[in-house]
Amino acid sequence: MVGVRPLDVEQIKGFWDAIADEWEAKIGDEGDPFRRHLITPLIFDLLTGCAGNLILDVGCGNGYLIRLLAKQGYETYGLDLSQKQISNANKRNDGERLTQQNIETLNNRQLSANFPSAFDIIIVSMVLDGLGNINAALENCSELMNENGSLIITVPHPCFYALFRFPDETFNYLFENHDLLTMVNVTKPVIYYGPSGTSVSNHQM
Repeated sequence: MVGVRPLDVEQIKGFWDAIADEWEAKIGDEGDPFRRHLITPLIFDLLTGCAGNLILDVGCGNGYLIRLLAKQGYETYGLDLSQKQISNANKRNDGERLTQQNIETLNNRQLSANFPSAFDIIIVSMVLDGLGNINAALENCSELMNENGSLIITVPHPCFYALFRFPDETFNYLFENHDLLTMVNVTKPVIYYGPSGTSVSNHQM
Protein backbone atom coordinates (compact mmCIF):
# COMPACT_ATOMS: atom_id res chain seq x y z
CA MET A 1 0.00 0.00 0.00
CA VAL A 2 1.20 3.49 -0.73
CA GLY A 3 1.38 6.14 1.95
CA VAL A 4 -0.99 8.97 2.78
CA ARG A 5 -1.04 11.50 0.00
CA PRO A 6 -1.08 15.23 0.83
CA LEU A 7 -3.81 16.36 -1.54
CA ASP A 8 -6.36 18.80 -0.16
CA VAL A 9 -9.87 17.32 -0.33
CA GLU A 10 -11.61 20.69 -0.55
CA GLN A 11 -9.38 21.72 -3.43
CA ILE A 12 -10.18 18.52 -5.28
CA LYS A 13 -13.90 18.96 -4.60
CA GLY A 14 -13.74 22.55 -5.83
CA PHE A 15 -12.03 21.44 -9.02
CA TRP A 16 -14.70 18.89 -9.90
CA ASP A 17 -17.48 21.32 -8.99
CA ALA A 18 -15.90 23.96 -11.25
CA ILE A 19 -15.73 21.72 -14.32
CA ALA A 20 -19.00 19.84 -13.78
CA ASP A 21 -20.87 21.29 -16.75
CA GLU A 22 -17.88 21.01 -19.10
CA TRP A 23 -17.37 17.44 -17.88
CA GLU A 24 -21.03 16.64 -18.60
CA ALA A 25 -20.61 17.92 -22.16
CA LYS A 26 -17.35 15.97 -22.60
CA ILE A 27 -18.51 12.64 -21.14
CA GLY A 28 -22.16 12.62 -22.17
CA ASP A 29 -24.12 9.36 -22.13
CA GLU A 30 -21.32 6.93 -22.98
CA GLY A 31 -18.03 8.59 -22.02
CA ASP A 32 -15.37 10.33 -24.08
CA PRO A 33 -13.48 8.33 -26.77
CA PHE A 34 -10.84 7.27 -24.23
CA ARG A 35 -13.49 5.72 -22.01
CA ARG A 36 -15.65 4.34 -24.83
CA HIS A 37 -12.83 2.53 -26.60
CA LEU A 38 -10.47 1.60 -23.77
CA ILE A 39 -11.67 1.88 -20.18
CA THR A 40 -15.34 0.87 -20.42
CA PRO A 41 -14.74 -2.26 -22.55
CA LEU A 42 -12.03 -3.30 -20.07
CA ILE A 43 -14.40 -2.85 -17.13
CA PHE A 44 -17.09 -4.90 -18.85
CA ASP A 45 -14.57 -7.66 -19.59
CA LEU A 46 -13.52 -7.73 -15.93
CA LEU A 47 -17.13 -7.90 -14.80
CA THR A 48 -17.57 -11.25 -16.53
CA GLY A 49 -15.39 -12.77 -13.82
CA CYS A 50 -17.25 -11.15 -10.94
CA ALA A 51 -20.15 -12.61 -9.01
CA GLY A 52 -23.21 -10.62 -8.04
CA ASN A 53 -25.36 -7.83 -9.39
CA LEU A 54 -25.00 -4.91 -6.94
CA ILE A 55 -22.44 -2.35 -8.17
CA LEU A 56 -21.16 0.85 -6.55
CA ASP A 57 -19.33 3.30 -8.82
CA VAL A 58 -16.97 5.40 -6.68
CA GLY A 59 -16.29 8.77 -8.30
CA CYS A 60 -19.22 8.30 -10.66
CA GLY A 61 -19.07 11.83 -12.11
CA ASN A 62 -22.03 12.43 -14.41
CA GLY A 63 -23.13 8.81 -14.05
CA TYR A 64 -22.35 7.60 -17.56
CA LEU A 65 -20.94 4.26 -16.37
CA ILE A 66 -23.81 3.38 -14.06
CA ARG A 67 -26.21 4.09 -16.93
CA LEU A 68 -24.34 1.69 -19.19
CA LEU A 69 -24.19 -0.94 -16.46
CA ALA A 70 -27.89 -0.60 -15.70
CA LYS A 71 -28.64 -1.33 -19.36
CA GLN A 72 -26.79 -4.63 -18.89
CA GLY A 73 -29.05 -5.57 -15.98
CA TYR A 74 -26.83 -4.55 -13.06
CA GLU A 75 -28.30 -2.80 -10.02
CA THR A 76 -26.13 0.30 -9.90
CA TYR A 77 -25.35 2.97 -7.34
CA GLY A 78 -22.93 5.89 -7.44
CA LEU A 79 -21.14 8.32 -5.18
CA ASP A 80 -18.95 11.30 -5.91
CA LEU A 81 -17.14 13.95 -3.90
CA SER A 82 -18.62 16.74 -6.04
CA GLN A 83 -22.22 17.76 -5.42
CA LYS A 84 -22.37 19.42 -8.85
CA GLN A 85 -21.29 16.19 -10.53
CA ILE A 86 -24.00 14.35 -8.60
CA SER A 87 -26.55 17.01 -9.61
CA ASN A 88 -25.72 16.44 -13.27
CA ALA A 89 -25.88 12.67 -12.80
CA ASN A 90 -29.31 13.06 -11.21
CA LYS A 91 -30.69 14.47 -14.45
CA ARG A 92 -30.41 11.09 -16.18
CA ASN A 93 -30.16 8.59 -13.32
CA ASP A 94 -32.24 7.47 -10.37
CA GLY A 95 -31.37 10.13 -7.79
CA GLU A 96 -32.11 7.77 -4.91
CA ARG A 97 -29.15 5.67 -6.04
CA LEU A 98 -26.69 8.57 -6.04
CA THR A 99 -25.03 10.32 -3.12
CA GLN A 100 -22.46 13.04 -2.53
CA GLN A 101 -19.83 11.44 -0.28
CA ASN A 102 -16.06 11.31 0.15
CA ILE A 103 -14.84 7.71 -0.13
CA GLU A 104 -11.81 8.61 2.01
CA THR A 105 -13.99 9.21 5.07
CA LEU A 106 -17.07 7.18 4.21
CA ASN A 107 -18.37 4.12 5.99
CA ASN A 108 -21.53 2.15 5.28
CA ARG A 109 -23.37 3.77 8.17
CA GLN A 110 -23.18 7.09 6.30
CA LEU A 111 -24.80 5.79 3.12
CA SER A 112 -28.39 6.61 2.35
CA ALA A 113 -31.05 4.18 3.54
CA ASN A 114 -31.75 3.55 -0.16
CA PHE A 115 -28.30 2.00 -0.58
CA PRO A 116 -27.49 -1.68 0.09
CA SER A 117 -25.53 -2.47 3.23
CA ALA A 118 -22.85 -4.12 1.08
CA PHE A 119 -22.00 -4.38 -2.62
CA ASP A 120 -20.98 -7.28 -4.82
CA ILE A 121 -18.74 -5.12 -6.99
CA ILE A 122 -17.12 -1.72 -6.44
CA ILE A 123 -15.62 0.19 -9.36
CA VAL A 124 -13.04 2.94 -8.80
CA SER A 125 -12.21 4.18 -12.29
CA MET A 126 -9.66 6.95 -12.94
CA VAL A 127 -10.11 8.28 -9.40
CA LEU A 128 -7.13 7.27 -7.25
CA ASP A 129 -4.70 9.87 -8.61
CA GLY A 130 -6.91 12.62 -7.19
CA LEU A 131 -7.36 11.31 -3.65
CA GLY A 132 -5.77 12.67 -0.51
CA ASN A 133 -5.61 9.32 1.31
CA ILE A 134 -5.62 6.32 -0.98
CA ASN A 135 -5.21 3.85 1.89
CA ALA A 136 -8.35 5.09 3.63
CA ALA A 137 -10.30 5.01 0.36
CA LEU A 138 -9.39 1.39 -0.34
CA GLU A 139 -10.09 0.35 3.24
CA ASN A 140 -13.52 1.95 3.03
CA CYS A 141 -14.19 0.18 -0.27
CA SER A 142 -13.37 -3.08 1.47
CA GLU A 143 -15.84 -2.25 4.25
CA LEU A 144 -18.54 -1.58 1.67
CA MET A 145 -18.09 -4.91 -0.13
CA ASN A 146 -19.61 -8.30 0.47
CA GLU A 147 -17.21 -10.90 1.85
CA ASN A 148 -16.52 -12.31 -1.60
CA GLY A 149 -16.94 -9.01 -3.42
CA SER A 150 -14.81 -7.69 -6.26
CA LEU A 151 -12.96 -4.39 -6.56
CA ILE A 152 -12.21 -3.06 -10.05
CA ILE A 153 -9.71 -0.19 -10.29
CA THR A 154 -8.47 1.66 -13.36
CA VAL A 155 -5.62 4.19 -13.23
CA PRO A 156 -3.61 6.13 -15.85
CA HIS A 157 -0.65 3.99 -16.88
CA PRO A 158 2.62 5.87 -16.26
CA CYS A 159 3.95 4.86 -19.68
CA PHE A 160 1.77 7.57 -21.21
CA TYR A 161 3.71 10.23 -19.33
CA ALA A 162 6.94 8.59 -20.45
CA LEU A 163 5.86 8.44 -24.10
CA PHE A 164 4.42 11.92 -24.49
CA ARG A 165 6.09 14.02 -21.82
CA PHE A 166 9.56 12.61 -21.19
CA PRO A 167 10.76 10.73 -24.31
CA ASP A 168 14.47 11.40 -23.68
CA GLU A 169 14.60 10.56 -19.96
CA THR A 170 15.00 7.36 -18.00
CA PHE A 171 11.56 6.62 -16.57
CA ASN A 172 11.19 5.42 -12.99
CA TYR A 173 7.71 4.04 -12.30
CA LEU A 174 8.34 4.10 -8.56
CA PHE A 175 9.06 7.82 -8.21
CA GLU A 176 6.06 9.63 -6.73
CA ASN A 177 5.64 13.25 -7.79
CA HIS A 178 3.03 15.88 -6.99
CA ASP A 179 2.03 18.49 -9.54
CA LEU A 180 -0.86 20.27 -11.22
CA LEU A 181 -3.10 19.05 -14.01
CA THR A 182 -5.24 21.42 -16.07
CA MET A 183 -8.58 20.29 -17.46
CA VAL A 184 -11.01 22.62 -19.23
CA ASN A 185 -8.94 25.56 -17.95
CA VAL A 186 -9.23 24.57 -14.29
CA THR A 187 -6.21 23.23 -12.41
CA LYS A 188 -6.07 20.50 -9.78
CA PRO A 189 -3.26 18.72 -7.89
CA VAL A 190 -2.47 15.16 -8.93
CA ILE A 191 -0.09 12.34 -8.09
CA TYR A 192 1.95 10.89 -10.95
CA TYR A 193 5.02 8.73 -11.36
CA GLY A 194 8.08 9.70 -13.37
CA PRO A 195 11.59 11.13 -13.34
CA SER A 196 12.62 13.50 -10.57
CA GLY A 197 11.93 17.13 -11.36
CA THR A 198 9.45 16.49 -14.16
CA SER A 199 6.14 18.29 -14.34
CA VAL A 200 2.67 17.75 -15.73
CA SER A 201 1.69 21.39 -15.25
CA ASN A 202 -0.61 22.70 -17.97
CA HIS A 203 -1.15 19.19 -19.31
CA GLN A 204 -4.57 19.52 -20.91
CA MET A 205 -7.24 16.81 -20.92
